[in-house]
Amino acid sequence: MLICLFRNSCTEELVGYLGFEPTERWNINDKTKFGGKRKKSGIIYQPIEKKTGEVEDKLTNLLNRLLPYKEEISKLSDVASVEIQVTYYGYKDEMWGFHFDKKIIKKLSDLGLDIDIDLYAGGNDLE
Repeated sequence: MLICLFRNSCTEELVGYLGFEPTERWNINDKTKFGGKRKKSGIIYQPIEKKTGEVEDKLTNLLNRLLPYKEEISKLSDVASVEIQVTYYGYKDEMWGFHFDKKIIKKLSDLGLDIDIDLYAGGNDLE
């Protein structure tokens, strides 16, 4: 998913920079689902609803959808934190790594995007 966070503005300004409609948005001080308050305004673009699948394939799909908005994303990154976030849940002792080929790395570079990868392993120890 693409995440944009901005401390001093509302989501309408972020969407104005982006040029397409995000799948989720919130404003500073909006309530979170846990009862707290948001410290920043933000938007999320997550066009792929399926949670399972190869990380590399899903990342390539997302980057291909974003490439036509390269200039808009560049302008947005001047005023907000913009990154790709990957969250991976797997079974303990049976998780594998990622392979980002030079095409993926070039697309990330062309878009000027950081990538944040969070790994979560669960389950019992395998013997």
